[in-house]
Amino acid sequence: MVDPIRKSVWADPEFQSKLENFTDYYKTFQEIIDNCKVYFTPQPMFFETTTEWAATLHEIYDGADAQEALDKLTNKLERTLKRAGY
Repeated sequence: MVDPIRKSVWADPEFQSKLENFTDYYKTFQEIIDNCKVYFTPQPMFFETTTEWAATLHEIYDGADAQEALDKLTNKLERTLKRAGY
């Protein structure tokens, strides 16, 4: 399970009922959420690599073979990262 990012989901009784089998999960989340923070580590290649990744996903959605498209993306990203010194 992934924690929902919307407060409205946490407030939804249907969602809360799905947590009943997880001992004190909801209670613990409510106790810690106000002190939680997300720390973003800047990545210089983030926008370029995620743009390529998103474009590849669209190719797959449009019918491209997933394995071929992802292999092509992997090769492209490896070249891009190598040029950048990674």
